[in-house]
Amino acid sequence: SITREAAERGVAQGRAEVALLRLDAVRARDAAIEASDADVTRLALAAAARLVRETIALDPAGLVPIVADLLTRARRAKRAVVRVAPGGVARVRELVGAGHATEVVADDALGPGDCVIETDVGTLDARLSVQVDALAEAIDRRGRDTGEAARADAVGGGERSRGGSRR
Repeated sequence: SITREAAERGVAQGRAEVALLRLDAVRARDAAIEASDADVTRLALAAAARLVRETIALDPAGLVPIVADLLTRARRAKRAVVRVAPGGVARVRELVGAGHATEVVADDALGPGDCVIETDVGTLDARLSVQVDALAEAIDRRGRDTGEAARADAVGGGERSRGGSRR
């Protein structure tokens, strides 16, 4: 009957409109969460960077493991110049030791916790800002990956029966 067909078309159209509204709502929610997460991440990373800088400014020995890691990565280099903030030069020179083909220089452009090693094979940049940016990018990438999975779940219905399988 015509009435029944019209009702079925109306129900189908209503379901399609609800699905689109649901998708819009999921997108709006995800955008709000993503913006909030990004702000929280930026604040947390800025606080962590400040704490590291202040800690190393008080005790330059905290720079030693950073430089040691970079020197290990640069072990194939024949010559290296380690640039650090003026306050860290003495500690780094102790680490490097005499007779090593590594020169340690003070760089006023670097802050506590920053280290750049220039070698004949390339440059290793371990400035705190570079490390924080890399960490922020990794967190952002992870958030995008998990956000996409959550959106796919939400758009797919996300409803589960008691048995745990999708309806």
